[in-house]
Amino acid sequence: MTIDLASMLVVAVIVCAACGIFYALDSARTLAGRHMAAWMSGFATTLLSAVSYLAATLNGDSVWIVAIANASMVAAIAALWVGCRLFNGRRSLVLLGTLVVGVTALSAVLDPTDDPEWAGTIARLGSLIVLSLLVVFEARRGRMRTASASLVLVIVLSLHAAFTAVRLVVYIAAGPHSEAFERIFGTAFVTYLNLVFVVLVAVGLVLLRSWERKERLASEREGIRTVGRRAFEVEATALRTTLEPGERLAVVEVAIDGYGDLRRAYGLASAGELEALLAEAVFRELPSGAVCTRVRGGIVLVAMAVEDGPVGVAGLRDLSTGIAAGYREAVVVHLDGFAGAAKLGAAIDPEPPLPVARLTAAARSARGEAERRGELLRLAHTESESLDR
Repeated sequence: MTIDLASMLVVAVIVCAACGIFYALDSARTLAGRHMAAWMSGFATTLLSAVSYLAATLNGDSVWIVAIANASMVAAIAALWVGCRLFNGRRSLVLLGTLVVGVTALSAVLDPTDDPEWAGTIARLGSLIVLSLLVVFEARRGRMRTASASLVLVIVLSLHAAFTAVRLVVYIAAGPHSEAFERIFGTAFVTYLNLVFVVLVAVGLVLLRSWERKERLASEREGIRTVGRRAFEVEATALRTTLEPGERLAVVEVAIDGYGDLRRAYGLASAGELEALLAEAVFRELPSGAVCTRVRGGIVLVAMAVEDGPVGVAGLRDLSTGIAAGYREAVVVHLDGFAGAAKLGAAIDPEPPLPVARLTAAARSARGEAERRGELLRLAHTESESLDR
């Protein structure tokens, strides 16, 4: 039994939508980032391409609908490539991808062919080949190369580029209505292969996100304890009981200066990437035995042991300097110089000790004061002692 093209395209719309939803739900459990946003836009443009081809099939091929469909298909691979570059901490080159998409759409509109179904085919297939190879190249270097999950993308995109290249050669040599082209590279069969391709790419990206999450969690747990927000006070209180003579408990709140404004200006994905970079900068600087938790709004809470007196204060200053420098460097490397500075507030346990909740509130207040004064670190005034910056 054969399925007509319209029915196949309906299935394509459903599959593309399902893959996009599947990836979105999986990514909601991990850290947001600009590469995630790029890949999500790839699923969105894939869905738009399927819907456009379905509309062209049901209503008669229109050069404008075909142009949108062709451009959307190319945009999906371009978004995949841009996401891979961002994943590797490289410049996105999104303008280059946009240029390729624009050329693809324009070539369909200006194609003098009398058959709108095949308008701009050479430009579309050529763009798909080039972008697929760029994805393969990007997946085999930098950070992605260390992830075994990237092999899924390498294999799938390599096969896609090879198949598309052969299809382009046959199209140019024999034409779209030749027996050889229709038998092997007909629209219905290629649509089926594209569905398999979309599903495999979705699986590859989910595996890659899972690897990324495990890598970050592993680095977070190296030498320190990461806990949920509700467990933070309990764990910090327990840490107090393990302090050596001459040590005090300190609660430190680290946040991104102007996080709310940055989130509104640049979007959720970029803000999520900033949160991740801040957390990584904090985890790299923390001493062994520290307890930390991440709070919504780009905030990291830390409970740690510090030396009593000026030595402990100096240690907190060194900690704040290291965190700020690490965060600033990461922002430059991963986000093309995207602005944002780390600000810290700290509260050192007085004698007698205060509840951890009060230390946390004091650290939060001190961090807010640091933002208002343009300071890197502000030490809170506790009930039993007063510490200047």
